[in-house]
Amino acid sequence: MVELYQLGKDAYRIVWRSKMTGASTTFISMAKDKYQVIRQWAQNKRLPDINIEFEQRKVAFSHFLRNVDIVKIAHDLLRKAREFCTGLFAEQENLPDIKAPDFRFGRLQSAIGRKVNIYSKTSKEHLIARGYLLQLVGSQVEVHITERLDLQNPKKIQKFPTNSAFLV
Repeated sequence: MVELYQLGKDAYRIVWRSKMTGASTTFISMAKDKYQVIRQWAQNKRLPDINIEFEQRKVAFSHFLRNVDIVKIAHDLLRKAREFCTGLFAEQENLPDIKAPDFRFGRLQSAIGRKVNIYSKTSKEHLIARGYLLQLVGSQVEVHITERLDLQNPKKIQKFPTNSAFLV
């Protein structure tokens, strides 16, 4: 379900909610050159919410679309929802209609919130950690670490190259 909320003259919020998982991803335009993307998890996941601020609208909106919950959704329905969100975004930002938007996203997008194994950069056979995929950030994944096997960094949330993360 996609919803639009007007927060003021130039402020608005687009929310993508998943009825299936209970998670939501929110794109907020607070002011000119001030955008925010918030990822809220279903309570049963017990994962930390993610809040990232951006200064460029295109980067913020792209991050929003990369991190929406798309578990068990038909591709044509997903495309229509993304096009609908893109239309809302263009209308709110006073942009001309975005013709034929490019929605190519990586293999891990449908894995957000699922368990992943993290392998060493040097050897794809060397398992270094396990955790939950929180979000996609450019060519990296952000993971909530639940089990350290050979990972030295003590942080609970860490970023890794996308080619180091694999679904369990």
